[in-house]
Amino acid sequence: MDRKLHLDSCSRFRLTFEATFPIDVFKTRMQAANGSEKPLSLYRVATQAVRHEGWKVMFAGLGPTLIRQVSLYRCLYTLR
Repeated sequence: MDRKLHLDSCSRFRLTFEATFPIDVFKTRMQAANGSEKPLSLYRVATQAVRHEGWKVMFAGLGPTLIRQVSLYRCLYTLR
């Protein structure tokens, strides 16, 4: 795999990961609130979180997660 293709692949991975990360954050909150009386919808969890904590809550923990994923990806790339 040449370097340009590798960089393109990394860029696409990062964009895809950043686009889907908020859904994962809200999914985790839904799982944590599993014992609540009313079942929570993704829309309800998202609107409550953004309303009470601001839009930055959608990307809480993105930095460490990207570092972990990029490190893993680099290890896999070097093993090939």
